[in-house]
Amino acid sequence: MRSTYLKRTHWSGLTVLLLLGIFLAPAWSQDDEAQPAESDPAPMAAAEDAPANPAEHADDAEHAEGEHADEDHGHGNPHDLSHNDGSEMLSAPHEPSLDLALFTLIVFLLLVVVLGMFAWTPILNGLKARENSMEGKMKKAEEMYEQANAKLAEYTRQLSEAQQEIKQMRDEAIKLADDKAKQIVAAAQQSASAERDRAIREIDAAKGSAINELAQASVNMAVDLAGQITRKELTPEDHANLIQDSISKLPSNN
Repeated sequence: MRSTYLKRTHWSGLTVLLLLGIFLAPAWSQDDEAQPAESDPAPMAAAEDAPANPAEHADDAEHAEGEHADEDHGHGNPHDLSHNDGSEMLSAPHEPSLDLALFTLIVFLLLVVVLGMFAWTPILNGLKARENSMEGKMKKAEEMYEQANAKLAEYTRQLSEAQQEIKQMRDEAIKLADDKAKQIVAAAQQSASAERDRAIREIDAAKGSAINELAQASVNMAVDLAGQITRKELTPEDHANLIQDSISKLPSNN
């Protein structure tokens, strides 16, 4: 990926330089054509070769005026070296020529060599360093992202475990409270049952004691009555008195 990017950048730069050379070459040629032509040495030579005879000089002047009239008639340019008889190539100077193409190619090749020796290596090194820096930053960002995901997963696991522990502790507390309540109710029921049994036993014991005392008193009273009866004959009045005495001797329920 990196080598492909560098090759693409290299060829893109070469293409740009080639296009610049192609577009700038006509401009350079136009600048060269726009420079004023050097002065024509022909008039100076004619002046030097002019005869000393005034008549000949007058003829030469007339001849010069005729040439000047011809130039004015043909709309000539004083800087036109073709003397209004230029070829098709001179009439269309912007058409491409082999010399211009060779010159452009040589300039382009020289520019490529110079840039390859002094510019491309630092540019490529800078691009490589920048790409390596970007790759390092991307790798570091990916590592930080993975670490963040790992920490998030760890925090999620710890939170889930804490929730499970809280739920377990709550369930244990509810169960312990239920067990304690059941124990308290069972203890209360057992205590009440024990009190009831004790009260029943005490009532039964008191009842048995009272019955025993009543039976013992009845036996004693019967023995006394029998002894009295045997000692004397009882009249109805005596019989009533004995019964009344026996009743008065019985233990009171209070």
